[in-house]
Amino acid sequence: MKIKDIIQDCTLGVTVYVNNNTVKDFISYLIYNKTIIEQFPNMVMAINSDEEDLSFIKKLLDTYVADLDIIFLDQNRGHMFGTMDLDEAVFNLSKKYPQKYLCKLSQDIIIDPEFLNTNIEEADFYFLPGFSLETILRNQGIEGLKKVFKDSTQKDFTPQSNFFILSKKSPNVYGGVEVINEYYIKFQEILKTNPKAKCWEEFHDPKFDCETFLGRTINQQNFTYFNLLDEEDFISLWKTVFNYKIGDPSHKNIMLPCGISHFHFKDKPIIKLKKS
Repeated sequence: MKIKDIIQDCTLGVTVYVNNNTVKDFISYLIYNKTIIEQFPNMVMAINSDEEDLSFIKKLLDTYVADLDIIFLDQNRGHMFGTMDLDEAVFNLSKKYPQKYLCKLSQDIIIDPEFLNTNIEEADFYFLPGFSLETILRNQGIEGLKKVFKDSTQKDFTPQSNFFILSKKSPNVYGGVEVINEYYIKFQEILKTNPKAKCWEEFHDPKFDCETFLGRTINQQNFTYFNLLDEEDFISLWKTVFNYKIGDPSHKNIMLPCGISHFHFKDKPIIKLKKS
C-alpha cells in the first residue's frame, strides 16, 4: 500500500502563523504544493497572527483559497503554545468532515510527488522521526535510535509535529486545550521572574514541546504507528544529523526520501537525502 491509497481518507489540515509581511511567502508554499493539495478531498486551515487588522491577510487568502474552511485564532500565545493551539484547532476543525485521518502540515512544509508513492502499512498514525545529535548520543547510536522509534513508550519517541497523519478517533493532538492552558498559566508565572525562560527547559517530566506531547498521545491512545522513513532512509537521515551535528530535531531544509521537507529557511539551500 502507498500513501496515495489513503489520500481520499484524509482531510488536509494546514496550520499557519502569518503577518502582513509573510502571508505572500505562505501563498508561495501553497502554490508549490498545489499538485499534492489537489489530491485531497477537502482541506481546512487554522491561522494565528499578531496583526490587529486581518483584512489584508483574508483578502489575499480569498484570492488563492476561496471557500476554504478557515479558523482564525483569537490570540497568538507565542512559541510552542501558539503552535499547539493551531494544531488542536485544525484537528478539531477536521472532524467536521467524514475522512478517517487528518493529514497535517505546517505552513513551511513542501511536498514533492514521490510522497504519493511512499510505501506504508495500515496504522492509526503516520509520522516522521524527530531527533537531534543529542538524541543520537543519548541512545548510543543508530541501533538505539531504531529501537526508540519502534516503541512509543520510549521517552525519546518524538514524532515530527510539522507533518503527520493522525486518526480522527484520537481525542486530541497534545492532550487537549485544558492541558495546554494549564502549562501556559504556569509558564506565565515563571516569566514574571525569568523573562527569558523557555517552556521546554522549564518543564522536564515530561519535556514540554510538541514532539514529546505528540508521542505521549500516541502512546496513551495505544495507537498503531508507521514511520514514513524505511530503514535505509532512516539511516540516511541519521548519518546527516550525526555528521553535521544537527541539534534541531525538526530537520529544517532537509528533503527526506519520502518527498517531504520542512523548508523553513526559504533563502537557504535544501539538503536532499540519498539512499544509504
